[in-house]
Amino acid sequence: MKLAAVCMDSQGHFTNEVDRFCSERWDRRVWSIKGKGGMDVPYIQNPTKNNRVKVPKFTLGVDTGKCFVYDRLRVQEPGPGYCHFPSNRMGYDRDYFKGLTAEKRVTTFKKGRATTAWVLKDTGFKRNEPLDMRNYAQAAMEILHVYPVSSGTEPQPVKRGRRQRQKGITE
Repeated sequence: MKLAAVCMDSQGHFTNEVDRFCSERWDRRVWSIKGKGGMDVPYIQNPTKNNRVKVPKFTLGVDTGKCFVYDRLRVQEPGPGYCHFPSNRMGYDRDYFKGLTAEKRVTTFKKGRATTAWVLKDTGFKRNEPLDMRNYAQAAMEILHVYPVSSGTEPQPVKRGRRQRQKGITE
């Protein structure tokens, strides 16, 4: 049995609608996420219900996630971390790969402190959706590892040593 999960970005014009959609599908592992910029933001934070719909929502450190995606794209030999792309499928064309690598990490100095940000390489090509989608897919895989799926539909706590610490939603 293959495990599948989906992370949906709930920021934008239809936040409540996305949250309601994800709330109704939590048991099918459709999760609401919101991105937060900054290199010091952890990649995945525990979900909170601090929103209008009271749906568990994960906060995703998008800058950290982009670093993970680019690190995986650098792996050249098939094996752990290698990215496989089908050669004969529609959708994986030049524009897809241009969008996947549309941003670069730039370090600037403000008031003597280094600040890192992701900026578009080509201001004429602003389609970075493939990078965002790859980032969300990676986040869904990471969340699946944190919340292993058992016979129940709710996330189960991860056992650590003799004690059991609960991570995630408590009902």
